[in-house]
Amino acid sequence: FASIQKEIERKGVTRSRRMNHGMGRLYLYAKRFFASTETAPRYRGEARLLLAQINHKRGLPGSERCKTLRAMQAKIVESTDSGPAQARIVQGRLANCVQQDGLEDVDTVLGPLTQEEVRATKLHEGQPIIENIRNKVERCKKAPIDQLCKEGIVPSSEVMAVLCPFVLAAVQTTGLSDVQLATLYRATYCAFKQRRSLLLLNLEKQVHFTELPWAAPLHRSVGTMRAGLGSSEQATQQALVDICVTTLSTWPETIIPNTLAGALNDVIETSSAKGDKKKGFILIKEVASDIFMHAFSDSFVQSAKAAAELMEGTLYQRYYTLPPKDEICRDDFNDKTLYDLAVRLAHAKPSGWEVVNNGRIIEACMIITTHNLAILWKNLPQLQNKLANVLAELPRRILATVCKNVGLMPGMAWKAQLQTVKDAAYAWRQMLFFASLLPRDQTDTFVQYAQEYVTGLKNEHIEDKMGKAVEGMKVAWQGAAKGAPVAPHTVLVGWVKGKHWLMK
Repeated sequence: FASIQKEIERKGVTRSRRMNHGMGRLYLYAKRFFASTETAPRYRGEARLLLAQINHKRGLPGSERCKTLRAMQAKIVESTDSGPAQARIVQGRLANCVQQDGLEDVDTVLGPLTQEEVRATKLHEGQPIIENIRNKVERCKKAPIDQLCKEGIVPSSEVMAVLCPFVLAAVQTTGLSDVQLATLYRATYCAFKQRRSLLLLNLEKQVHFTELPWAAPLHRSVGTMRAGLGSSEQATQQALVDICVTTLSTWPETIIPNTLAGALNDVIETSSAKGDKKKGFILIKEVASDIFMHAFSDSFVQSAKAAAELMEGTLYQRYYTLPPKDEICRDDFNDKTLYDLAVRLAHAKPSGWEVVNNGRIIEACMIITTHNLAILWKNLPQLQNKLANVLAELPRRILATVCKNVGLMPGMAWKAQLQTVKDAAYAWRQMLFFASLLPRDQTDTFVQYAQEYVTGLKNEHIEDKMGKAVEGMKVAWQGAAKGAPVAPHTVLVGWVKGKHWLMK
């Protein structure tokens, strides 16, 4: 104790003598333990309790657990101290790169520090770049979109939508002889697509790129030059297919967001499929429930007809009890008929400004149209071919994602639970669509797999909630081979009146 006291006084350490600090308390307990035999058992117990708490928190001094923790903390301190210096070094490396382009090889920028770079700093040669800086530089990587998605650099379909205009602009200007025109067109188009969008009433649309007086001549000039390139339309069509394949295979549980749908519509308009656009090949967008005008545009009608043809007699149609295709694909089926069908399917009021009622009608329309999935599948045969190998895997991945998110609901706040319910219902719809594209025997296998998967998770909450949805899917699919009527069953939707059964 005398040597410890001298060390404390020599270093001027007051922290070890404070009673609210572990070292101070342990020092006091040990000192009093040896000072009096009467109170020794008490302070021995206090010391043991304190040591047990230290062991539970980080491990006793000298243990492997404590050493690992201290080593990790040392790295954090080192990265915190070296972060600004490393950032300046990486900034100098990036200054030598082309500023208007991505990095084809990020390893050259993220290589270990050299002797010349660390000369004026406290860093040492060969020290690796810290993870925080690496993550930022890797976002500059230039690579195919599917590779960026696999590496997690593109984390969501919303980010994919941000990249789509750059992909489309690059494809449209590839091979043009006028380099300055191509550069100006890409910059103008990408700047236009980065503008802030607005929600408009009465089914009105925002201004298109080709309607801008300064952009229309650019578009015409590029179109004229592209007309002389034999493979330009095929390249645009291939870009459309690649984007759709990457989006659906990477995030099969997510609906195509509005920003991505708008970007894909631009690709469709300029691809060889633009002739099909007049026949209905245009992607629809999710409608906002708070400004819903109780009407749908003609593009929703065309999507509904494509979905009715594709989903006839499938698990998707039986689960949502959709009408047969003869009722939807007739000539007099229009936007008013679609709205009435959505109201009937949602069991909602046909008018009013109640947000929940509007949301139920909109979701019913999304169910009828499959929200772009059917129309993409119908008009892009290459999409079918490229997804054929992973088609059976997609519904299983979606099921796992839905069960995982629903399992986290008990610890969520009320608002987060509402969003999770909506996401789960939308993902469930995507799952049923992909499962319905499988041959009948594989659909049977998936329904059986879904039951076994939910039960095998051994989670009471998931088994209780998702078990109802899976049971509803099983009941809806019973008798499908014989064309038997659909029995009443539980349907998982995102918008309901009152408290959702997933939240009870």
